[in-house]
Amino acid sequence: PPSAIGKFGGDTDNWMWTRHTGDFSMFRIYANSKNQAAPFAMDNQPYVPKHHLPISIKGIEENDFTMIMGFPGSTDRYLTSYGVKMAVEKDQPTRVKIRGKKLELMKEEMDKSDAVRIQYASTYAQVSNYWKYFIGQSEQLKNNNVYEKKQAIEKAFSEWVNADEKRKERYGNVLSDFEEAYKEIGKINPTNVYFIEAIYSVRFNRFMAGHFRLLQQLQKEDIDESAVKAEAMKLKERNADFFESFNFEVERKVMTAMLEMYNSGVPAEQVPDALKEIAKETNNDWGSWVRKSMENSIFTDKDRYEEFLENPTLAQIENESLMELIVAMLEHYRKVAYSKEANIANNKKKNASRLFIEALRKMNPDKIYYPDANFSLRLSYGNVLPYTTKEGKKYDYYTTIEGLMAKEDPNNDEFIVPGRLKELYDKKDYGRYGQDGTLWINFLSNNDITGGNSGSPVINGQGELIGCAFDGNWEAMSGDIFFEDQLQRTISCDIRYILFVIDKYAGATHLIDEMTIVS
Repeated sequence: PPSAIGKFGGDTDNWMWTRHTGDFSMFRIYANSKNQAAPFAMDNQPYVPKHHLPISIKGIEENDFTMIMGFPGSTDRYLTSYGVKMAVEKDQPTRVKIRGKKLELMKEEMDKSDAVRIQYASTYAQVSNYWKYFIGQSEQLKNNNVYEKKQAIEKAFSEWVNADEKRKERYGNVLSDFEEAYKEIGKINPTNVYFIEAIYSVRFNRFMAGHFRLLQQLQKEDIDESAVKAEAMKLKERNADFFESFNFEVERKVMTAMLEMYNSGVPAEQVPDALKEIAKETNNDWGSWVRKSMENSIFTDKDRYEEFLENPTLAQIENESLMELIVAMLEHYRKVAYSKEANIANNKKKNASRLFIEALRKMNPDKIYYPDANFSLRLSYGNVLPYTTKEGKKYDYYTTIEGLMAKEDPNNDEFIVPGRLKELYDKKDYGRYGQDGTLWINFLSNNDITGGNSGSPVINGQGELIGCAFDGNWEAMSGDIFFEDQLQRTISCDIRYILFVIDKYAGATHLIDEMTIVS
């Protein structure tokens, strides 16, 4: 759908309820004549699965069964109070600060030019999504007293362990090991967070660092010209579309700010020597150094870059001061993050975690513990439910097109309503997708999902598709660390709104005709 539907509400509504977003996309999968996976060919045919989900337009009601299958990223539900403390006090505030600066600088240039806005729309959305996530998670970890809840679990654990000598022998050092491990991990936390957020997550930096293998080949005494040429061709193919989403001013501003923040935010003893030398030579004038480094770089101009790949030389790549710095910072990060002390601390934490979870299961033999999400396929079941906040505010379990129209703001890109949608609303022309004279947009259920689940099918008790999951609610954003069973909700796009957009809004009725619709 157009972004005015698919991203309606933008950053403002992200992670919030109420929501009025048509967040979905569709793909057709092709196969060969034998219905097998195959490379592109003009005679490929739409893949025919053994089973496809019927789509229900019967509507949903409170307490209806909901099942979600998908690929959640990761959760950390067994994190201890020591980990929660580090997240709230050190880790997340730094991530929010760095991402906030990136967003500010990107937006400055995006507001000046539609071309730049389009170039950076995806990058901006990615940075913004978890910028707001970290704000929300920090806030709700505090609001939901997660630190205190973790301490209560640890207190019960200690009492159980100390009641038996054999338990003391096996589990007696678990909490002290956690404490010692986190003290050591906390020392290098700034380097870890600043490198990942300010250096490695910048696409331009990863682009430059991706040429390290080519540099190594060019540095060999006996250069293998065929290997150099093969690597150059790989790079050309891999980076064919890099410059389509590259803007010099955006990257220059972001790079300058990130180096400044890294240099001032990381403890002096953990700052790489390469960065210290530049700071000393330039008297911390990062702006001038970055501009000079980027202006004639082979990595900041498509023609220069393609010309370089035609005949790569060591002299050219050794003249790239910015790439040299990024590679030096990467090597420094590895030394710090994987130092002997860090490895000992991480292994101590890992072993303590294993014993801690083992003990919890023995403490509570009748309680069902399930493993953290780890990017593999997961199934979650629940019900369509409203919720009430801790402050007593009650939210219904669905939203309608009237709520969407009430949010309209033609002067705000996040809340523009397309003319065609307004036309259908004015006529109340919802076709067979409406209910009681209105059109449902999103709905809530108490399923357990996390980042990575967006687009996962929501299925009713008859095995029929009723929606697509895409978000969670603000009040339970601590849920990846502590599942809030009374507050946590999954936000899904009602399948009837999806079909309405495809059929009535876009006129793609031929796609609807291919689906199995249950009415």
